Formats: sequence, structure tokens, C-alpha cells
Amino acid sequence: MSRQPLVSVITTIYNREKYLRAAIESVLVQSYENWELLLVDDCSTDRSAEIAREYAQDSRVKVYVNSENLGDYCNRNHAASYAGGSYLKYLDADDLMAPIALETFVLQMSAFPDAQLAIVKDSNYPWVPPVYLSSIDAYRMHYLGRGLLSRSPAATFIAKDAFDAVGGFSGERHIGDTQLWLKIAARYPVVLVSPELVYWRAHGEQESKIPSPHRIFRQWEIQWEALINTDCPLKGKELIQAKRNTVRWFCLRVYALFRCKRFKDAAYLLHNVPLDTATLLSGLTGFSTPYSFIDVELQRIMTNPINWQFYPGAKTQCLEQVREKISGRTVNFSPWSK
Repeated sequence: MSRQPLVSVITTIYNREKYLRAAIESVLVQSYENWELLLVDDCSTDRSAEIAREYAQDSRVKVYVNSENLGDYCNRNHAASYAGGSYLKYLDADDLMAPIALETFVLQMSAFPDAQLAIVKDSNYPWVPPVYLSSIDAYRMHYLGRGLLSRSPAATFIAKDAFDAVGGFSGERHIGDTQLWLKIAARYPVVLVSPELVYWRAHGEQESKIPSPHRIFRQWEIQWEALINTDCPLKGKELIQAKRNTVRWFCLRVYALFRCKRFKDAAYLLHNVPLDTATLLSGLTGFSTPYSFIDVELQRIMTNPINWQFYPGAKTQCLEQVREKISGRTVNFSPWSK
């Protein structure tokens, strides 16, 4: 039996003493055993670093304290430089992983050796994971669907080679994650994996969810830049539609600012966006998301039957014995079966 690949779990820390223990312990109880936990404190002023060191008695837990504050995404890159694993799994200091998270990520992603990024599946998608998406399919699901690549680092699982190949996070706050996923997905296939593997904790100490106009503009800009980049897998009519959808996203944010009477912020966006009036209007009138819902035939292919080998704890041998004993009818193990 081949050795399990090493997974580098990365937790970057800044003043999270209230939540850090739970995050660390959610790694310690993983069913998957071959991991290292890199705890990188970014000059916290509370007891975070002290708490992290308490767990260093486990040889798999390694604690680093920065000599200067790097900031969120720069610290993510810095932490990745310590990683020795084949995969990177970011776990924020106030989030949690389900006990089978690493096992599921590794098992479902390794089924597709050319895929370099796994994303926790939106529970609304009617597919049974793992689902393999080529670069063009991933872009379709993002720009012509439900924004597949607008996920936080906690919802992803990254091949270290691909992370290094595209240069990691840009270091820019708030947009660095989507920016990285767009880069990786343009070059490599993506896998949708089982939902509910990671738990994102909402609390009052997080940064404001009311975005600044600069952040809105940069969020739009990176989406637009990915579409006009030569690596973009979308072509022809799909590319035109993706641009329209991105323009519509921008216009809706401007409209929301007007409704909130944030007129200066709305004016800032309209002044800086490099689009003419005709292009803006085309986005408002030509919106379409054909990949928000999946074709019935594709759904049948993707969901029937489930391959239970991709699910930790599934008694696949037992299922095979049951199938052998049943004669005269086909057994459908799909959750959609009646």
C-alpha cells in the first residue's frame, strides 16, 4: 500500500485566542494521519502564540512567530514557504474542519491526478461529488453560473506544485483568494468535493462585511482581467456572455450604493471603470447564467450511481456483497432513487 501524501495544513493567526484551540483540535482529530500543521502567528498582541505553542508537543505541529506583521495574504504566502506537503489546506484560526475533511479532500482529489485545485461543492448543485471540471468548465461554472471560484481559502484544497507555479497569493487583501483560484483554474482542472467539510465561523471580530468602493472595484477588476487574459479558456459567445455578466455584477454594486445614498462611492466606481456607456448597458440587458442549473442528462450521468470508494468510512466491500446477493433487479444506490 502506497504511503499517504503529506498534507500541509496552514493556520495563519492574528489575535484569535478565543477560537484558536478549537481550530487546532479539529486538525488533531482528523481521520487522515499524514499531515503537518503549520501555525504562523503574525505578531498577535493577545495569547494566540502562547496557545499555539501548547500544541507543539505533537511533532506534527510546528509553530512560527513572524518578526514583523505581514498582513493576511502575505502571511499566507509566508506560511506556505514552510510547507513540505504535496497539498496545502488553509484553515483560518477561527474556523473548523470536520474529522473526515482531509481524508475526503485527498481521496476525492487524487482520483483525478491532473486536477490541481479542489473546491467544496455548493450544496445547491445537484451533483454527487467528486465532480471533475476542465478549465473551461470551471470558468463556465464561475462566470456563467453561480460564481464557483469566489470561495474563501478554507473551502479549497490546493496542490503545492500549482500554488508555486502561479506564484501563490498576490498579497492583496480581500481579493487574493479569487484571484488565485482564477489563475489555477485557467491552467489546470478543478474538482468539486463533498460539502460540509469545513465550518466557517461568523463573529463580531471579523472585518466589516460592508465593502469599500476600492474593494468593489478591485473585485470587479480581477474578474475582468481574467477574462481578457490570454490564458482565459472561454472563447467566442461564451466569453462575450461572461463579460456581460461581469459588467452586470459591477452595475448592481453601483446601484446598491445609490440606494444606500453612498453617492460618492458610486461616483468613484463609475469614474474608475474603463467601460463606456454602451458596454455598461449591454451588461444590464444581456445577463444570462446558463450553467446555474445542470442539464438533466448530465445530472443523470453524474449522480447514478455513486462511487462509494470516494467517501471515507463507506463500507464498499459490504455494498459489493449485498449487490452479489441480490438477483433479478438492479440496485441503485443514488440518493435520488425512489
